[in-house]
Amino acid sequence: MPPQVEPHFETGSGYESLVVTIGKFIENNWAATNPQLASPVPDFLYSDQATHNWPAQSGKFAIAFNEAGQEEVPENTNSTRDFAGLKDMIRIDIQAPIIQYGNIAVDKINNIILINRPNSVTRIKKSNGTDNSKIWCFGVAQIKWEKPPIIQGLNAKALYWRAYLPIMWLKAVV
Repeated sequence: MPPQVEPHFETGSGYESLVVTIGKFIENNWAATNPQLASPVPDFLYSDQATHNWPAQSGKFAIAFNEAGQEEVPENTNSTRDFAGLKDMIRIDIQAPIIQYGNIAVDKINNIILINRPNSVTRIKKSNGTDNSKIWCFGVAQIKWEKPPIIQGLNAKALYWRAYLPIMWLKAVV
């Protein structure tokens, strides 16, 4: 984490899970990113649980977001305030009926993250589209996906991709 930064505090009413914030961020930018990569729009699923149950229709095109852990990173001391840096890992799972849909989803998600990543000027909004989230930056510019896609079961009707997106944020030390 770079030293001497001003934190990005969450604005608006109430706390919002990073899973929901990132899920809506990807969903809201889906159509605008790489329109030449035409694909059906997947179902977007959000959960704060470590596991996710896929829809009963195993051939469905869906993207799921889950919290996969949190760790504290070394403290950043500012001249006026002290902040604790936190890193949350968001697990992104893709389920696709055919490999082309999954590969397109991987490309679109990486492009959304690369093009719209937060910095000192740009903020990611909460799911309401108005209030600022607490996200300071992503830990990577492009996420690495497990390859090849995971095929589950002998009679699998879907393929699965998985990756982890590190989310960096700061909280005031009281």
